[in-house]
Amino acid sequence: CIYCYASGGDTQEVIDIDIVKLAIDYVKNNNTKAKWLDLYLVGGGEPLLHFDLVLDIVKYAESQFENVKIHTVTNGTFNKKVLNWLIDKKVDIRISFDGKGQDLQRLFKDNSYSSKIVKQNIKRLISNDTNPMVQCIITSESINKMVETINLVKELGVTVIKFEPA
Repeated sequence: CIYCYASGGDTQEVIDIDIVKLAIDYVKNNNTKAKWLDLYLVGGGEPLLHFDLVLDIVKYAESQFENVKIHTVTNGTFNKKVLNWLIDKKVDIRISFDGKGQDLQRLFKDNSYSSKIVKQNIKRLISNDTNPMVQCIITSESINKMVETINLVKELGVTVIKFEPA
């Protein structure tokens, strides 16, 4: 995205699984009665781009806790394999979708539009009883499109929308 603090994915840094395991172990060891873990997959770009790492993280967390609730913030451009996993795991999903400003603010690396796949994935999630929150980033380019964005998101079936300034 044009306003991304992670430089639009230019940085190729990915967290090491051993660091994640240390963090999960720390939580487990400092609350030995804990049976539940809220696991957040967010920040530094699109977390689902590294899906194998996500699977490894979740597998490890599930080996340490009886219940793991997964939360993620995604740009919504994931493939069908990821979509099915999100549905199966009942992941709490926040999709960054800028509505009527999407194709101005969130282009793919090749400058093609991302809105079509994001809208398809939102519809697919909702049709499978996974109701994502939509988060819209408001810029000077999109501020005059907020009402249109609300209507678009409502038409997709979304019930929760959050606006934030860039």
